[in-house]
Amino acid sequence: MEFGILHYFSNLEPIFELVNNLLRNNGRLILTDFHPFSSKGSNYFDSNLVEEEIAFSDFLSEEDRKDIPKVLLRKWTMGEILSTLADKNMILRKLEEEPHHINSGVPAFYTIVADKTNKHRSPLIP
Repeated sequence: MEFGILHYFSNLEPIFELVNNLLRNNGRLILTDFHPFSSKGSNYFDSNLVEEEIAFSDFLSEEDRKDIPKVLLRKWTMGEILSTLADKNMILRKLEEEPHHINSGVPAFYTIVADKTNKHRSPLIP
């Protein structure tokens, strides 16, 4: 999964349930996305849905943009993302954060590597 997928879900449970169902035991999820800290704006903990243009509209002319409906986005915190993964029997193997190219003091992207656990084993034991 990559760049700009999670914010299109108003609930993370269904997408991570689907990932869990698609992976075999010990299967691996690799997710790279925009870091919640850099995309949340002024309030990192704001859980409201916001209306914005869909990402690919940046590549359209002004004329074509007017026909594209706006979308509702939910900007998740890192804690919400990782907690939902844990609820779905996923073990976090790696969390990497990449600095923003303009302001290196804040993250721009992150990558999560997580493995589906064997259902007969505790998710706390790797």
